[in-house]
Amino acid sequence: MTQTWLISLFSKELKIDPSNFGVKESFGDFGVDSIFLAQILRSINQRINTDIDPSITYEYPTIELLTEWLIRKYSSSLIKAFHPVKDTLSSEVTNHRESRTVMKEERKKLIVRSKIHRILQ
Repeated sequence: MTQTWLISLFSKELKIDPSNFGVKESFGDFGVDSIFLAQILRSINQRINTDIDPSITYEYPTIELLTEWLIRKYSSSLIKAFHPVKDTLSSEVTNHRESRTVMKEERKKLIVRSKIHRILQ
């Protein structure tokens, strides 16, 4: 998923068909410069809500290497960026549990009231 996303970012900006984009080819082989890489990193940073230093593209100069590094370093951010449903689902489960707890408490109150009512009669 991450590699496909990166290929999409690069191929869109470079106007290259994604199927022609080599993941093992150096960014320099595509004629990109530091300004281009900064733009790509801006997109990456926005998507995964982080601030990656631009020099990382020189340390990991291919899609394949950059993908591996991103997954190692930002796996939880990538999961959130590409699978927000999990966060929503987690929130729904928590809300459901809280609702069940409230319902149990209300039920206990009703039982106590019922017992008190019977005793008073």
